[in-house]
Amino acid sequence: MKPYYEDDAVTIYHGDCREIMPTLEPVDLVLTDPPYGIGADKMTLGNGRHKTDRGDSEWDNAPADITPILALSIPAVIWGGNYFDLPPSRCWFVWDKGTGDNDFADCELAWTNRDGVVKKYFRSWVGANARDAADPRRYHPTQKPVALMEWCLGFFPDAN
Repeated sequence: MKPYYEDDAVTIYHGDCREIMPTLEPVDLVLTDPPYGIGADKMTLGNGRHKTDRGDSEWDNAPADITPILALSIPAVIWGGNYFDLPPSRCWFVWDKGTGDNDFADCELAWTNRDGVVKKYFRSWVGANARDAADPRRYHPTQKPVALMEWCLGFFPDAN
C-alpha cells in the first residue's frame, strides 16, 4: 500500500486501519480518530457544504470496529473513546476545546492503554479558531489540530 505522506520520521496512510495495518511491519503505536457513529458525515465545514474524506455520505453512521486495534496489544490512543466499548483505563487524554457558552462539546476524550494519569490539553477549536495556523483549510468535519496529535505522541517517546 502506498503511503499518503512519508518522510524520514513519519509515514501516514489514509484509509481503513483494518485494511492497512495487516500490510505493515510491526508498529509501535496506534494513534487514531475513528468514526464515532455520531452522524458527523452529515456535518458541514462551516460553509454549508458537506464534505467527506472517503467519497461517501455514510462513513459515520455507526462506530468503527476497533477490535483489531485492541488485538494488537500495543500502545494505543483512540479519540472518541467514550463512544466505544473499551477496557477500563486510568489514563485518558482530554482535549478542552474552549468552546464557551454554546451547543458544541466542551471537550473530547481519548482512551489510551498508557499507564499514567488523566492528561488535559487546551486548544481553542470552535468557529474561526477551528483551523491550524500553518494550513487554515478545513479538510474534514471532525478534523483535529496537528498540535493535538503532536501532544499525544509526546507521551510515547519510544514509539518510532
